Amino acid sequence: MKNGIKKTQTRSNTGMLAILHILKHDIKELYIKGFSFFKDGYLSDYRSKIGNINTNDKNSGNVVYQFMQYHGNHDQKKQWLYFKELLQDENIRKKIKMDPVLEKIMSLDEFD
Repeated sequence: MKNGIKKTQTRSNTGMLAILHILKHDIKELYIKGFSFFKDGYLSDYRSKIGNINTNDKNSGNVVYQFMQYHGNHDQKKQWLYFKELLQDENIRKKIKMDPVLEKIMSLDEFD
């Protein structure tokens, strides 16, 4: 796991970095809520526009994802693949509890 950033081959999101950092420590459980690889966009309280496009509508996940792809920031698919790989480790998996949104995303066979 210590090579996680290199393994994703992308600039990791702050949330991903926080998860990786916490998992380096001896913890009993990590509950992850509100982390979705931007599949559901931004919370409107956090950011209501990206690139002059309103992110409050139901397609905000697509807007955010396309913006990141266009600008080359934070490849979500690469991070998702790495997180999926992490969850294969039984010691890590038993420590992680995910909210229903993240559970659903991590059960996908394909990211796109």
